[in-house]
Formats: sequence, structure tokens, C-alpha cells
Amino acid sequence: MLGPNGTGKTTLMRVILGQLRLTSGTIEVFGKMAGSAGLGIPGPGVGYMPQELALFDYFTIGEILDYYGMIYHMKREEIDESVDNLRELLHLPENSRLISQLSGGQQRRVSIAITMLHKPRLVILDEPTVGVDSLLRHRIWQYLEDICDKYGQTVIITTHYIEEARSAHNVAFMRSGAVLRQSNPKQLMDEYQCPTLEDVFLHAVQSVTIGDNYLALEFRDNFTDSFETRVTDMFDASDDVVKQSLIHLYVDLSNPQMYATMMNAIRVSEVFNGDLSKTLTTFMFVGPQLMVYAEFSLCLILSTFIMINDKSSNIMNRMFAAGVTQYEYMGAHIIINIIINLVQIISAMSVVFVVFSVQQSGSYWEIFLFLFVEMMAGTFIGLLLAVILSDPFSVIVSFGHLRPFPICISL
Repeated sequence: MLGPNGTGKTTLMRVILGQLRLTSGTIEVFGKMAGSAGLGIPGPGVGYMPQELALFDYFTIGEILDYYGMIYHMKREEIDESVDNLRELLHLPENSRLISQLSGGQQRRVSIAITMLHKPRLVILDEPTVGVDSLLRHRIWQYLEDICDKYGQTVIITTHYIEEARSAHNVAFMRSGAVLRQSNPKQLMDEYQCPTLEDVFLHAVQSVTIGDNYLALEFRDNFTDSFETRVTDMFDASDDVVKQSLIHLYVDLSNPQMYATMMNAIRVSEVFNGDLSKTLTTFMFVGPQLMVYAEFSLCLILSTFIMINDKSSNIMNRMFAAGVTQYEYMGAHIIINIIINLVQIISAMSVVFVVFSVQQSGSYWEIFLFLFVEMMAGTFIGLLLAVILSDPFSVIVSFGHLRPFPICISL
């Protein structure tokens, strides 16, 4: 599937994976409705690789492959055999290496290995060859062609490397949520009388030059990632990142009305999760309120940012695609937060009442229960924010409006 960002490629993938429901129309996967029971999708019937790496940084290569192997209900012998084959194909480092210690290209190889680990019937790859060298890119495509021929697997790929899509059996050009053309790459090149798929794309740009169209927009490779890097790391962004983050316009300005329209084409119409006309209000609390506020805030931030990190790095979608249920995922988060909360409460009470010898009138057990309830409130509100919001900045903005909440509880 070829198309610029925002055309609906990832949305289509999520529908196929059963993570989104259609409001109209139907999608069938192997003769069954997408997401239906017995299809195995999401689950062992699909191997899904998101565009983000979606890896646990604190796992080793061996641990993360074993982890997904168990999710896919594979036997130990099957996991070992599959890992050996994939290590030879992808040139994976040794199993003892931590994910956080790998380069970007090595992490992407591990992500590909997870997807191929259980030889699923359907393989969905979102930008699989970004950040890998040309030789490895060729080996990956050769491997995909082999598994399609030998095992009858179906592989769906999105890519910005237009020319590498020539290896596919079918290419679909998408725009605004619709498939404009879908055909064999050779047939498309013959139809447009272009020697390469890249020339088919450039044909759209040339249509502006000859007057068939007034405006064409070009999004370069990795536009989204480059734009994010440019915003979050503006001082260290390389020249290449800056170039890739630009939207290139090819415009025919012979029409004055087109020029006036273009200058007013981009406008901020609505600001989500924030208010540019107001500033955050800062409160200062002392005494017991400060302790309650600190415990509530830490739990809210911890629970929110852990889940948002899973969402932004696509770990959540990958686990759901592997067959992990929403109840299992949420239960694991709650258990982890409870354990951290208990350690945090004991540490805070030790510092306050033992180190600083703060006097108190009442039972330590009542204080412990009160703080635990307060921390659980922060945990569940944090999980709710993580479901509603999608990025850390939105959480920080919304957290400013929640600051009086723990004080109301304590009063």
C-alpha cells in the first residue's frame, strides 16, 4: 500500500486486525468478517509489525522473542528453531543483548523477527524496511516472497520506498481513505507509460507543470518521524531530518485566485487538550496535604505515562494483535502499579515519620490506608487519562486541572 501520511493506510490495517469497527461497508479476512471469533486475528493468526519499534527496552533479545513465542502458544522447540532461522536471515545479535543497547537498525530487525516468529497466515508490516541497509532490505523482500510461495502466506506492506514495491504482486495507491488504483506494478507502469513506480508518482507533480492541476503536495520519506524529531529535538535535528519534515508544494501561480487561496489554506481552527488564552494556575500546599498531593500525583503520572508510552510506541497494538486481551493488559498494569504504590507509601511514611520524626495523632494503619486509597485514585484516574489522551503534553495540561482534586479528597 502506497500513499502519503493520513490517507488511511494504518486505519485500514487496524480494521483488518479487528481493533476498529467499521461504521459502514465490510471487510473479509480469509472469507470471514474482520475481528470475528475463530479467525485467530487478533491472535496467533497474524503477525503485526507497527511502524514504531514497539519493543520493551529492558528485555534482552532472547527474552522478548520467548515472551511473544509464549503469547503465540508456541512450544519451546518451535521457538528455538524459528529464532535460529531468523537470526541467520536478519543477522540478529546474541540473545543476551538488551534492546536498549541495540542500534535503530538492529532493533528494527528484532521487531521483524517477532512478527515472523510463529509463521502466521497473515503478515502485516507497516514500514518494515525503514532504517535498514539496502542489502538487508533485499533479503527481507526475498524472504517475504519465499514464504508467500512456499507456505501460502499473505503479506500486506505499507512503504514509502516506492521502488521496492515493485516486488509486490499488487500495489494499491491510497488517498483520503480510498484506494485510487490497485493493480500489478508492471501493469501500472505500462498504463502510465512510466519505467518505474517513482515516475508514476512524479507524473502527478508534472501534471501541475503542464497545467492539468494547480497544486501538488509532496510528503518525503519518514515525514511524521522527521517532523516529530524536529519539534522535540530542534537544536540537534540534522539537515536531513529538517528536509524530510518539510511539505513540498508544487504550485501554478498563474492564477491569482489560487495564490490567495493557498496563502490562507492552513489555519489553526481548534486547539485540542489545551487553551492558548489561559495559563496554568499554581497552588502551594503544606503539611499533610502536600504528602497526599505528592502520593496522588506520582501515581497518576506513573500510570498515565506507562500506558501512553505503550500506545505511542505501538506496544499496546502489537500485544493486542498477538492475542493479549484488554482485561489481561489492564490487569497487568494495575498489579504493577499496586506493587509500586505499596513500596512508595512505605518509603514515604518511613521518611516522614522515622527520618523527620513528624508527630501524628492516630493510627499508622489508618494513614497507610488513606494514602493507599489516594494513590489508587491517582492510578485509576491516570489510566483513564491514558485512554482518553494520546501524548505526554496533553497529560501535563490536563494534570494542571486535576491538582485540586487530591486536596478535596483529603479535606
